[in-house]
Amino acid sequence: MAKKQSINYGPDNALIQGEGLVARSEAAVDLAPGMAFSKSFVESVQAGIEEKAKTDAILEAAIVDLGGVQNINKLDQDYNKEAVTSFVRSQRDKYAKLAEAYHRTKDANILDKMDEIKFSFTNLNQQLDTLVSERASYLESFDKGQLVHLKKAGDDKYVMAYTNKGQFSVQENGDIGFNIDGKYNSFKDMAGKWNTKNNISESGILTEGFKARKLGEGGKKFYRDDQKNVFSALFESTGPEGIMVMANTDLTGDNEYVLSNGQKAGNLSFESMWSQGILDEKFYQAIPKGTDTQWMYERKNKDILKSMMSEYYTDVTEYMYNEGKKNYVPPSVKTSRQQTGAGVLGGFKTFEQIDDVAQDIKNKKSHTDLGGVSWEYDAKTGKFKSGDFSLTGQQLLSRNGIKYLYPNMFKVNTEFK
Repeated sequence: MAKKQSINYGPDNALIQGEGLVARSEAAVDLAPGMAFSKSFVESVQAGIEEKAKTDAILEAAIVDLGGVQNINKLDQDYNKEAVTSFVRSQRDKYAKLAEAYHRTKDANILDKMDEIKFSFTNLNQQLDTLVSERASYLESFDKGQLVHLKKAGDDKYVMAYTNKGQFSVQENGDIGFNIDGKYNSFKDMAGKWNTKNNISESGILTEGFKARKLGEGGKKFYRDDQKNVFSALFESTGPEGIMVMANTDLTGDNEYVLSNGQKAGNLSFESMWSQGILDEKFYQAIPKGTDTQWMYERKNKDILKSMMSEYYTDVTEYMYNEGKKNYVPPSVKTSRQQTGAGVLGGFKTFEQIDDVAQDIKNKKSHTDLGGVSWEYDAKTGKFKSGDFSLTGQQLLSRNGIKYLYPNMFKVNTEFK
């Protein structure tokens, strides 16, 4: 999901001297050339692996050459130093001429132009500071395995900009940016918007799966609609980029989930499964099968993707619930027979005494209950009678306090046990 970061525009006149900044901030970073990779991969998954390897190689080279993210500097000798130096000198010369003109004319409009130059210095200095922090954070996230590269969402620009491979430029107002593949990218629009692992969603999915398995093991009911709403709210809380990240991620906790075509989900991402057409047909109603997955990375389709992801994870969670249900063991009343008897009508009785009465009730025989009361079976009414009282077999089990020992006695085709 996207990082959140803003650029501070508080007062700072550090660049008004211009040359001083350049002198204090020299550094040289020579990134290793890109590695060569095999071109024989033709399958989409293999191509994705190759693309990721290239991206990782660039980022790894940047970290190695820096000697660690802590060595990132505000200016790099062979990268942005020249552009910054040129900008500072140009603005300094303009400022000197304006100062001289104001001294002669006292024209207030000239002061406004001088203030604009001061702001451009302050703006540039602060954006360079933010760039240092941004690069360090970006490369550190990669180094810790938290960086997610969404190529179809345009994340290539971050790789190029934050490893000094994009053409650096400074605008007249001090804004910095990068020309990458013929397109200008403003740093203000990029800062903090690269993606890291969606740990919120991943943790939430693991938690919901664990809870569902425990529900199944406990013999409790699974409420599918409620579960889907939980996932929908979870994904919504991470924003559009968070949902995109999850679509691109090797899904959490679904390795053993069996897809509609009979294969296991394994380590495939939702995007990969969807693009291969191996998901249930319900996932191709809103977007037809065979469509390029670029649609997943367009913000206008956020709700469609969120709904699909919520449906998929609900399927996975229900699968985990059903797996847990296989381990459900109903409260077995027979486990108490590890003892010699039980407390029932008339006090403690042995299981042999209890079984004799239960057998007579099951077989509709006249008998004396555990409390010493005699009961005659009436075939006409199908009930047992004792004086003015008339009870069914189930009622007699309850009267004797032994119904819990024979929960299935009166089910069809159930033998007495």
